Amino acid sequence: MLGAGQPESAISAEVAGTGGAGEMSMPENPTVLLTGLDDARSVRLSTLGNLFIAESGRHRILKVTKEGERMDSLGRLGRGDYQFDNPVAIDPSNELKVYVADRNNRRVQVFDRRMQYLSTIHLPRRTGTEISYRPSLLTVDRVGRVFFFDEERHLVYRYDSSGRYDLSFELFSREERIMPVSMDIYDEELWVADRRGELLHRFSSGGSYLGFVYAPEPVISVRKIQEQTWILGESRVQQIDNAGRILQGTTLPESTVAGGWHSFDIDSEYAFLLDGSRLLRLELEEPESDMEPESGMESQSGMGAESGMRTQSGMRTQSGIEAQSGMEPDEEEQGSRHQFDDQEP
Repeated sequence: MLGAGQPESAISAEVAGTGGAGEMSMPENPTVLLTGLDDARSVRLSTLGNLFIAESGRHRILKVTKEGERMDSLGRLGRGDYQFDNPVAIDPSNELKVYVADRNNRRVQVFDRRMQYLSTIHLPRRTGTEISYRPSLLTVDRVGRVFFFDEERHLVYRYDSSGRYDLSFELFSREERIMPVSMDIYDEELWVADRRGELLHRFSSGGSYLGFVYAPEPVISVRKIQEQTWILGESRVQQIDNAGRILQGTTLPESTVAGGWHSFDIDSEYAFLLDGSRLLRLELEEPESDMEPESGMESQSGMGAESGMRTQSGMRTQSGIEAQSGMEPDEEEQGSRHQFDDQEP
């Protein structure tokens, strides 16, 4: 499936030598893994150690090694299976299923580890009518539940590991609607980066608002690596604790495109950075053992009765068990059992 209608020459791999990266310092020689990408929007590392990239400009997805060696590619412009129109987010989880947010086709496509098409996620029907959506963000938790953000309805949808619709909820803090730029899930907590400032919001996996953390700088992307919280900011990639204090970080190299860095991922040794045209690898420096965490602003908790019960008291959370507003109970029951199928929305 290499190429999928795209010439091999559309991507080049370049080795540029690695160099040390000091604490909060500029890496001398980040390794350039890929160049020649066209509006690449999302990079994710699978649990098997392979990198998956959503390349919007060529309407395809790529699978490469951590050395930048191309393993597979899939897609071209279109509305059929194996085709995309502006894929903007990808999550390969453990590679048993690879999820792609196919934004302009208003769907999430699902593939297996061999890049074979499995299914398309559909929303529950209302009064027999298929509901369309426009996914822009996507993340999968450790048990295979899928969370994706619909930018038109401003809803997060959750599906279980078998492809059944669970629930949906709006992203509201205690004071206002959140405008998300990135989200990631770990251990029943959904972390959401807000485009309007240096805030990371925390939600339960069911949609209850738990509080927020002040980040050291505006956040472009957030990753939860087990208990660790990593952020891609405007000038640095860094690990922070739950109070927003900096534990570890490296200054970003200059991006070669006007939009700057779009996405990143982390393993135990490296940060992988993606802008519209390049994929880079930065070596992570171990924090000094005697270094005190850099002071940050305290996190705010929403665990009190007022906000902790907000979902149950009408925090716009829609469950696959309880009837949604404007839906008959039997219709909601049908929607909650909705399965993936092979039909396009």
